[in-house]
Amino acid sequence: MESCLLSYFIRNNDIKDCCDFSIVELPDRKSIYEVIRVIDGIPLFLDEHINRFFNSLYICNLNHNISKSRIIKNLKVLIDLNGLKNGNVKWVLTWGLDNEQDFYMWASPYLYPSEQDRENGIACDLVLGKRENPNSKNSDSVLRKRVQAQLNKLGAYEIILMDEDEKLLEGSRSNLFFIGGNTIYTSFDADVLEGVSRQKIMGICEAEGIKLIKKEIHLKEINKFDAAFLSGTSIKILPINRIGPFDFVPNNKLFLKILDKFQSIMDNDLRGFKWN
Repeated sequence: MESCLLSYFIRNNDIKDCCDFSIVELPDRKSIYEVIRVIDGIPLFLDEHINRFFNSLYICNLNHNISKSRIIKNLKVLIDLNGLKNGNVKWVLTWGLDNEQDFYMWASPYLYPSEQDRENGIACDLVLGKRENPNSKNSDSVLRKRVQAQLNKLGAYEIILMDEDEKLLEGSRSNLFFIGGNTIYTSFDADVLEGVSRQKIMGICEAEGIKLIKKEIHLKEINKFDAAFLSGTSIKILPINRIGPFDFVPNNKLFLKILDKFQSIMDNDLRGFKWN
C-alpha cells in the first residue's frame, strides 16, 4: 500500500487531501511510475526523469494524454502547496483492461543513507528474481513483497536481484557497479532499469576516460573485484561493504573520483534549474 506524506496529492490534475489518498493494486490494473528527488525545493535531473517515464510508456505501447508540461505543472503545484524542501516525489499512471487511466503525484516516503553509510558502505544481500520488463519502470508487487520480506529478515540496506544462472543484475531500487583495478563493470542495458544516476555515471566514465565494461556478472566472480557501489534517486552513489558473504572496500580511489564528479553534476543541475 502506497503512503502519502505531507498535506496534498494530485489525482488527474485535481488537488486532494492526503487523508483521501489511496491507490489500490488490482490484478487487472497496470502502472508505470517515476520517482524524483527534491533538494532545496528543486527537482533533481527533472528532464531525465520525465524522459525515462515516457520511455517506459513507449515500451508498454500505451496510448495516453500525459504531457511533459502537465507533469512539470503538477510537480510545481505539489512542491509549492506542500512547502516541500527536501524529499521524494512519485508519480504514477495506472490503467485497466478498459484503458481507463488515472494519474497520481504525491510526496512519497524515502530512506536516505546516513553519513556513516556513505563513509563505511552498506550491506547487501541476494534475492532470486528479476524485473519482468527491466527497461520499463512498472510496478511489480510480487517481486516487491519478496524483496521487502528479505530486507526485514536479513536487515540489509539493499537487495541485489539475481537470476537462475546466478547472474547479478541490479538492486531492487538501484543500479549496481563493480570496480576492478581502473575499470568499472556493470550489467548490460537490456538486463536492468536504466536509472538516471546510472546514465550520469556512464557519462562521467566517458568524459574522464575511465574504462567501462558492460557484461554478465556472476556471483562466483565478484570476489575478484576491488569495490562495488550502487546508484539511485534516493541514495545518489553509495559504496557497498558487503554482498552476501563477499566483502568490499568502501573508500576505493576510483569510486571516490566518480563520487566527486557526480556531486559536481548534481550541483550544476540544481544551480541551472528553472521552471519551464
